[in-house]
Amino acid sequence: MPLKRTGPPNAPTLIIPGWGTDAALFSVAQWSSEYQAVERLYDTIIPDLSDWLAQQKDPVRLIGFSLGGFIAIEAAKAHPDRVSELILIGVMPQYEVQAITQITTFLNSSPDAYMAQFYKACTTTEDEWITLQNEWKGATEIAYSAQELIQTLSFLETLTIQSEDLDRFENVTLIHGRHDVIAPIESARQLWAPHRTWIEINSGHIPFLSSEFTNAVNTLEPIR
Repeated sequence: MPLKRTGPPNAPTLIIPGWGTDAALFSVAQWSSEYQAVERLYDTIIPDLSDWLAQQKDPVRLIGFSLGGFIAIEAAKAHPDRVSELILIGVMPQYEVQAITQITTFLNSSPDAYMAQFYKACTTTEDEWITLQNEWKGATEIAYSAQELIQTLSFLETLTIQSEDLDRFENVTLIHGRHDVIAPIESARQLWAPHRTWIEINSGHIPFLSSEFTNAVNTLEPIR
């Protein structure tokens, strides 16, 4: 199946959204260059992304947010030469199966209530929460059904990120919010190494809400 994406088809950057989010979330940030984004997560996204990478004439800058980071790595393992730069935002090595099971239970009983709680937990201040609701309609109009949320959440039961996985890629940048309660920064630091770039943002799980994020990302020149 063709990779479902939006944006200029020749843009050198591709962004993969996180769990429960879609491409529209990235418009919150002011990017200095054009980008493509996967529209939303779906069941065959990993093989679709892997096939898409294999077809690229020139290497691309791959940005994965949260679950999108896990997906980016898994899909690109077979084609690291097609990735000029890997940027991971809000990722950590793995999530506990027990936590995933608990979330699945909530989604089966009260999906709207759980997702409202989840989105708010992604922010750190009331102002951030208000901004997220104003700038991204997905925060109030959930773009996924409960079944889709459970299906894509299940990726985290098997996907993990090891430091050795990142060694497949020549250029790796890790960006993380200092106050992230979804993927705590203490766990994320396990993926840092001296030959990787590490950037901390004064934010929660969605650093796009911070001007610090915009400034940091826009100073990272795309590597060709």
